[in-house]
Amino acid sequence: SDKMLISKNDYQMLRNLEDFQYLSIDRFDQLMVAIRLRKAPKNHILFFKGDNRDKLFLLKSGYVKLEDTDSSGSFLYTDYVKHNTMFPYGGMFLEKIYDFSARAITDIEYFYIPVDLYESFVATNSAQIKILCQKLSRLLRLHEIRLRNVVTSRHQNIRRNLSCVCRVLFILSVELC
Repeated sequence: SDKMLISKNDYQMLRNLEDFQYLSIDRFDQLMVAIRLRKAPKNHILFFKGDNRDKLFLLKSGYVKLEDTDSSGSFLYTDYVKHNTMFPYGGMFLEKIYDFSARAITDIEYFYIPVDLYESFVATNSAQIKILCQKLSRLLRLHEIRLRNVVTSRHQNIRRNLSCVCRVLFILSVELC
């Protein structure tokens, strides 16, 4: 039989995470045989945008920054992942490549599991799918709020700038008349 390469403590910690809690013991143990634990230094790149999306990651310790840039190098998307969080959720059951890069911003310890194995186990488990949908919904709500805040602050800046322009035009028109 295949052997697990993780400690009893890690096994228990992972079993208690909602990402795995509704998987049968048999399925969970199959994942635990496939899971790997690694350490990486600060600035280590876990994956680049465009790499094959073949692994899901779970931080045991440290922090990871998810980032996407445009062709000019400007950041389009930035997010942070803390320990005991699995990522990336985006692209689950959909994408074959990563949509952004992931870089350690501290020394990290992380697990990785084959994404196809996790997806196949979750796809046949309605309770686990519900947890995944709830996580994706929370993530979507968070990004909607962020987007609204960005749009609102840009809108306020535009209004402020227009107000300044109008004042300057008014002053100039008064001086000219």
